[in-house]
Amino acid sequence: MSAHFFIDRAGSADSDDWHVPTGTLQWALEVIAEHVRDPGLRDELVGLAAFRPGMVVLSNFGEENAADIVRVIRGPLAETAAEHKSEELHEMIDELAGMATRWEERRQQGS
Repeated sequence: MSAHFFIDRAGSADSDDWHVPTGTLQWALEVIAEHVRDPGLRDELVGLAAFRPGMVVLSNFGEENAADIVRVIRGPLAETAAEHKSEELHEMIDELAGMATRWEERRQQGS
């Protein structure tokens, strides 16, 4: 089974689609939850990961929480993935980190 993580911003047509196995998205959400700053967001992500969603939309978390999720994707998630031996996982997380970087660049440009 596969899942989609849409890296988007509210009110913007720009969006990236991270299409991965459901288990990979679940793992990523669990790792992200460990590193976000807001306890409420952490609880929401843990609950979402347990549900094994087929789709997650970044903009649904609000701009501030989305920025924190992007921070974690680009930092702790990428670092955690680098510790795993799976080259396939490295490639998938690298792809997601690239999408997160584009999201941050668009945010800084105000688009």
